[in-house]
Amino acid sequence: MPNYWISLFSRKTYKEWRDAGSPSEACFPDGARGRVARMSKGDFLLCYLSSPDSAFIGVQEVTDAMRDGGSVVWGNQFPLTLPIKNLAFLEPDEAIRYLSLEFLPTMAGRDEGRRVPSRGRVGSSGNVFPPDDGKQVVDAILKLAKVAKQIDAAGLEPVARLPSPLITVAAPAPPALPITTAPVVVPPAVAVAVAQDQAETTEHHAAQALLVKLGRKLGRDVWVAKNDRAKLAALNGSAASDVMLDMLPKLSNNPRVQNLIELIDVLWLRNGDFEAAFEVECTTSVYSGLLRMSDLVTLQPNIAMKMYIVAPGVRREKVRSELHRPTFAEALSTPLHMRCRYLSIENLKTLEGVPEAFWESFMVSVIDKMSETIDGPAKAAAG
Repeated sequence: MPNYWISLFSRKTYKEWRDAGSPSEACFPDGARGRVARMSKGDFLLCYLSSPDSAFIGVQEVTDAMRDGGSVVWGNQFPLTLPIKNLAFLEPDEAIRYLSLEFLPTMAGRDEGRRVPSRGRVGSSGNVFPPDDGKQVVDAILKLAKVAKQIDAAGLEPVARLPSPLITVAAPAPPALPITTAPVVVPPAVAVAVAQDQAETTEHHAAQALLVKLGRKLGRDVWVAKNDRAKLAALNGSAASDVMLDMLPKLSNNPRVQNLIELIDVLWLRNGDFEAAFEVECTTSVYSGLLRMSDLVTLQPNIAMKMYIVAPGVRREKVRSELHRPTFAEALSTPLHMRCRYLSIENLKTLEGVPEAFWESFMVSVIDKMSETIDGPAKAAAG
C-alpha cells in the first residue's frame, strides 16, 4: 500500500519550479532527511501551497529512492531530492483549498470561531497522511485537474465566427373570424421582428440565470439589474429571486456611478467587494451593454472589477466591430477592448459540467480561461 506525504511549496518556490520546466524531482531541506529516507517507489507526494493559500496544488508519484547532492532548481538550498513523475498540477488560484475538504482535520485559529488546517497534516514537508485521507486528496486533485484541462481546451477552441443567421420565423396564421369581421393582416416583417425580439429576450434572461447560478456556485453574492429581476423570476421561479442581493453595496459617492452599476445585467461580489461585471448582449445591435461599460470606466477610471461582454458565438464579430468603434477604442484612456473581455454563451455553458464538490476551489480566474480579449482588424500596411 502506498504512503502519502506532504511536499510544501510557497507561491515563490512553486513559480520557480514551474519556470524551470517542472523538473521530475521533488526537493526537500536537509532537516527532513529522516522522513524523506522513508519515502519509496510508488508513494505519492501531495504538493501543497502554504499559507495564505493553504491549498493542494498537485500530486507526484515517487519513482526511486532519495538522492543527496542538490536540486536542479535550488542547488544545496534543498539538497535532498526524489525522482518523481508529475501526475497532475493546478493553477494556484484554482488549487483545492484544504478547508473545502471536509474529511480533513482542522484546528482552532487565532480568531474566535475560525478553523485552520491542521499543522500535523500540512505544517512541514515530509508529514505523512493517513492512507484513506491521502487517497481522497489524490482523487480530488486528479478529478479537478481533468476538469481544468477540459476548461482550458474549451477556452482555446475558436468560437464559431459565423454571420448572424437570418431568422425565418413564419407569421402565425390568423384565427378564424366571423364573416362580418375583416381579417387582421399581420405583415410578415412585423411578425418576424416580434418573434426575433422574443427569442433574444428569452436568450438574454437564460444567460443571466446561468450567471446567477454559476456565481452562487462560486460562493459569490449576486446582483441582477433591477429591471430584469421580475422577468428572471418569472422564467426561473421564485428560487432565482431568493439568491439575488436586495441591496447593492455603495461603490461610489457619485450617484451617477452608483445608478449605472445597478443597471449592469449581473454583478458578482466577494466579501462585499465588486469582483466581476457581466453585460449580456443577445440583441442584433450589441451596443447598450458596451455603452454602459464605457460610461462606467469613464466615470470611475480606477475601478478594479473584471468586466465581460457575454454574447452568442455567432455575434462575436459584431461584438468585435462595436468594441473597436472610435467611441470605445480611442476616446477612453484605456481602450474598452483592453478592459472588457468577450465570453461566449456556449463557453459559459460548459462550466455547468464542473462537479459540485469542486466549485469552492474554483476562482473567478476560470472565467478568464473561457473568455478572450478581442483585438481589432489588422491595419493595412502603408504603401
